[in-house]
Amino acid sequence: MSNQEINISSSYPRDIGGLIYNLKHLGRLPDNYNAEPLYELLKHFNSEVRLHAVKNLGKLNLKLNTEVLYQLYQVETDTAVKREIVSSIGRQRLIKNKPLLFLFLNDIDPKIVCQAIRGLLVFENDIVFDPFGGSGTVGRTAKSLDRLFFITEKEQKYFEYMKSKAKQNESSIFGDRITRFLDLNQFVEISQ
Repeated sequence: MSNQEINISSSYPRDIGGLIYNLKHLGRLPDNYNAEPLYELLKHFNSEVRLHAVKNLGKLNLKLNTEVLYQLYQVETDTAVKREIVSSIGRQRLIKNKPLLFLFLNDIDPKIVCQAIRGLLVFENDIVFDPFGGSGTVGRTAKSLDRLFFITEKEQKYFEYMKSKAKQNESSIFGDRITRFLDLNQFVEISQ
């Protein structure tokens, strides 16, 4: 769908349903996408239009203007739009957005607070800790997202399973970085 299809001027105030349909079906946005029509829709009187404009702006990631979204957040009355603003800012996973995400923790809406917590969870090169390692899914996922990980597993069979999977194919299971496996005695030894 092109920019033309959502570039709705004020001469079409009655076709809100068509506008919402177009916004819902934009799909993946190319890097060179002109976001100006979406930013204009943040001023729309219909909260569902604003909601879907924010969702689509969230897809733009590095082109997302967090200052504009924060200004909307401060005056927005619709809680769904506010949650989507917090979610879009959080999905960027940019360290510069952490102060904003911390501000959102003060909101009275628990769903907004949860979105802010979700946005603060893991940034690139952060460490993910999984105290119940199981088959190592969290570690594999963390590694695929350029996160470091630390897994503990009490059950020897799961520990051995993770090790065997890593030895079978180090590059596709746990990525390019070398993954070290330590049993409890080895861990205690190196931690002292």
